[in-house]
Amino acid sequence: MTQDVQRGITRDKLISLNNLLMEYCVFGFVLIYPYNVKWANAFILALCVFALFSNSIIEKISRLKETKGLVWLPIYFVLLAIGVLYSDDIKYSFSILERSLVFLGGPLLIATGEHISKRVFVKAAWIFILNTTAAALYCIVKNIFWFRTENVPFSRFFDWEYTYEHLAGFIGLHPTYFSMMVLISVYFLIFLPSYRSLGQKILNVLLIGFLVAFLILLGTKIGVLILFLFGNIALIIYLRKKKKMSLLFGYIFFNALALTIAFKTHVIYWRFRMAYETFKNTLNGNEMSDYRILHWKCAAQAIREKPLFGWGTGDSYVPLDACYREMKMDELLGYNAHNQFLETWIKIGFPGVLILALTLLFPLYVSIRNRHYLFISIFSMYFLIALTECIFSVQKGIALFSIISSIYLGHICITNQVRPKDVLA
Repeated sequence: MTQDVQRGITRDKLISLNNLLMEYCVFGFVLIYPYNVKWANAFILALCVFALFSNSIIEKISRLKETKGLVWLPIYFVLLAIGVLYSDDIKYSFSILERSLVFLGGPLLIATGEHISKRVFVKAAWIFILNTTAAALYCIVKNIFWFRTENVPFSRFFDWEYTYEHLAGFIGLHPTYFSMMVLISVYFLIFLPSYRSLGQKILNVLLIGFLVAFLILLGTKIGVLILFLFGNIALIIYLRKKKKMSLLFGYIFFNALALTIAFKTHVIYWRFRMAYETFKNTLNGNEMSDYRILHWKCAAQAIREKPLFGWGTGDSYVPLDACYREMKMDELLGYNAHNQFLETWIKIGFPGVLILALTLLFPLYVSIRNRHYLFISIFSMYFLIALTECIFSVQKGIALFSIISSIYLGHICITNQVRPKDVLA
């Protein structure tokens, strides 16, 4: 055997090993993400390194032309970096940059690396589903033991103070990001190709039922609203397709059941009742009682003062805290705008919010154009949650969006290995 042939075999083995390690990095990320975002980011970093060596520069340049939608992420990071230059709080500015560092090159490196196959994608999705289910079970069991230890009556199991942050706190995860994991898992269970036997169908139905029940117990308003909204959209599409009167009664039953559960579940009823009372008071010109509306009001005031370039990457809290003090709401000091668009506008101005909109809407547009219903659901969810939370201000939101968007735009769309009729329909 000649030396050239031996070198070729060795090179093929190294590439094969490199690509295998890419797969393990994807699996490692979805496994560790709910519990430790720093280690999850370490898996993203390793994935970027392996993706860098998975193919040639020429291939990467060729792929880059097909993944232009991901260019908004590094541009968003660059705008944040520019915002550091006119920030007073440099330390906090660099803290934000550190959280957002994965945006700089991570998605582009992952997207232009060796193709992530359909097999890897589906396996990673199932790891995500089972991991989310295990985390939910763990929180419920820990809560039950907590009730027994603290001698709290189990009749209060669904009360506000024993759900939401208390329930998600057993794994140190914010309820909103826990609800995102649950929703994505439900979408995977609906759209992934697992309906090959009666046993798998039963397993999927049981898992969906458990995750939906946990989402209701968790009590995040935006999570419940998205579940209700998408459930109705899916049923309406199905009704139009089948055109059966009996299904119409099923649709009415679904909504009646959903509203009954919401009304009877203390945490859901209390949170939506408070939102309703706040909305009614606002319309009547009375004092607002919902903190989120106060956040938005102060954010709008800050934007009016510096609409073009904002206050600086690390100084968004300055005008917000000043506004909270004017309202004599000192308990809100240090809180962000609770809306990613408003928060970005305060930090880096109109160019930043424009790039943010492109970052969130481009993958949604691509998924709608290709009729990839799984990703329509995921990216729609991200956009809606961005209206009520600053998902790009924390690593949990940044990391998950980065890896999902890079795999979708860089691998699924380009290779067409995951077709609507197979996985996403």
